[in-house]
Amino acid sequence: MEYDNNNDPFRREFNKKETKKRTLKALIFLGFVFMIFVIGEFIRYITSIIYR
Repeated sequence: MEYDNNNDPFRREFNKKETKKRTLKALIFLGFVFMIFVIGEFIRYITSIIYR
């Protein structure tokens, strides 16, 4: 009988956790990029007020 990885409960849980981790890392990265963009816009806004 061949051993099936897909039906291994431990393997399934591990994959779920790995997927969650990967998703979390992707979201953190996207949030970081978004924050850089927002901070850049904010700085541009402040400099436009100062040098008006």
